[in-house]
Amino acid sequence: MGAVYAWLSKRLTLSPLLHHLLDEPIPGGASWIYIFGSLTLFFLVLQGVTGSFLAIYYAPTPDHAYESVRFIQETPFGSFIRGLHHWGSSAMMIAVGLHLLQVYLYGAYKPPREPMWIVGVVLLVLTLTFGFTGYLLPWDQKAYWATVVGTKTPSAMPVVGAATEKLLAGGDAV
Repeated sequence: MGAVYAWLSKRLTLSPLLHHLLDEPIPGGASWIYIFGSLTLFFLVLQGVTGSFLAIYYAPTPDHAYESVRFIQETPFGSFIRGLHHWGSSAMMIAVGLHLLQVYLYGAYKPPREPMWIVGVVLLVLTLTFGFTGYLLPWDQKAYWATVVGTKTPSAMPVVGAATEKLLAGGDAV
């Protein structure tokens, strides 16, 4: 691993970049309160790994989705991987919320870090979108009706409500 890093560093001058990213002084010193960003990254990697394993057997069609989830449950370690993915997504939402709260309370959105705050808000929207779209994948009654409620909710907004509902549902119906 060291040889690869040395080779890349010589060509890309990684040392100043890594020094800037990793050696930034933390106001008040290191503390357990600063773990929420790393915890969110851990859960993101967990979602990627478990989601990749689940995607091997998942059939993304309304006709076969439910049966493929049942098949995953019956394969060796399938129930364990699906459980990790399910609970990992919930834990990631909690970690994202705690990280957002910590960044806000500590004022980490103030200059010169506003671009990081904007990136964080975009990542929050992406995370919530992934959570919303992932909920439908088992294509059971609970997932279907939760998606119906989730897509109907924006219709209460004035002016853009109907268009937003149609956009979220992907048409006139889920």
